[in-house]
Amino acid sequence: MGGQQLSDTFIQIMNIGYQASVVILFILLSRFILNRMGVPKKVVCILWLIPFIRLTVPIHIESIFSLLPGKIEPIPLNIAMQEQPAIDSNFSFINEIVNQSLPAATPWSSVNPMQIWILICAMVWGIGIAAIMLYSIISVFALKYKLHTSICEKDHIMKLLVF
Repeated sequence: MGGQQLSDTFIQIMNIGYQASVVILFILLSRFILNRMGVPKKVVCILWLIPFIRLTVPIHIESIFSLLPGKIEPIPLNIAMQEQPAIDSNFSFINEIVNQSLPAATPWSSVNPMQIWILICAMVWGIGIAAIMLYSIISVFALKYKLHTSICEKDHIMKLLVF
C-alpha cells in the first residue's frame, strides 16, 4: 500500500473513530440516566450495538436525529496539503484547540510537515494492526497445538492434559 493510500485510509479511520467516540459519549450518558431510572441491564447493554455498528459499517446515513448533524468528516482527506491545516468538528472549542496545534505549511521546503506527521501516524497504526494480526494467528496455532493433546470427555467436551 502506497504512502498516500495509507494516509487516506488512516484519515478515514480517524473520522470514523471520531464519530464513534461521540456516539460512545452519548451511550455513557444514556447508561447513567437509564441505570438511575431502573431500566433492565439487558436494554442498557444493547445500546453498545450502536457504536459497534458505527465502527464496523463504513456507511453514514443522514438523519435529522443525528448526534453529528452537518459535516460527517471533521478531518478532510486533503488536510496534509492545506496551507493552514484545520479540522471542522462542529464543536468550536475542539476546533480552536486542535487547529492551533496543527503545523502550518512551509512553502520553501519540499514536504508539508502535516504530510510527515500523518504518514508517521499511519505507519505506526499499520504496524500496530499487523502486530495484532500476527499475535492472533500465533494464538490460533498455539490453541490448536494445545487442543491436539486434549482428550474427549463426553459429548464433544474436550479436557486439556496439563503437565
